[in-house]
Amino acid sequence: MSGSTPTIDGTVGSSEWSDAEYVQFNYTTVLVKQDGLNLYVGFKMAYPMVPEPNATLLFDVDHDGSKLLQSDDLKIWIFRNGTLGEANVKDWQWTTTTIRGWNAEIRTYEFSWDAEFNITYSKIEVVAGVEKTIGIAFFATSFHYGEYRTDSWPTNNSEIVTDPSNWGDLISTGYNWIPEFPSLLILPLLMMITLPIVTAFRGKPSQETIHTNTGMLNIT
Repeated sequence: MSGSTPTIDGTVGSSEWSDAEYVQFNYTTVLVKQDGLNLYVGFKMAYPMVPEPNATLLFDVDHDGSKLLQSDDLKIWIFRNGTLGEANVKDWQWTTTTIRGWNAEIRTYEFSWDAEFNITYSKIEVVAGVEKTIGIAFFATSFHYGEYRTDSWPTNNSEIVTDPSNWGDLISTGYNWIPEFPSLLILPLLMMITLPIVTAFRGKPSQETIHTNTGMLNIT
């Protein structure tokens, strides 16, 4: 799911995200891509007429897959009014902390809203050239045909927020390196080299639909 770098303005446009992998669950679509330096995530959601509608990312940075929250777990989110939030774990509970290493924007339409995230590799402890697997989950609130919904992936229940054992996997593989070439060749090489990232599911097979554009996104 390597690709071009999207402009983080809240608009998940087809031209910027056409090279992304995506997963659909209920009335939410999440797109994922990277450019070798940052992880980009886009949400497309039904228009939410609910209190504090949000789009949320959950990371199990050390990939321990515990049933309980651990100190390496990370939660970041954006409300529909544009307010950002971040939490880490203290005493096995989410605790709000300082926002750093990522940003996000939203865009609201008549019947839907979008959110775009830019997360630096360092934020989730991914190093170009070093293989790493981290846990990941997506969470969103929406309102559809008069019904309040809490949508999540890979399992669709509110407990996913506190149970990393039910999260999916984000796997970084490949390499991103600069060989010792003459300086005039460095820029073209940088433009060609990326770090592929693959997403796979931990545990029972997902019942949701996974679409692949590049063949890099796999469900196991």
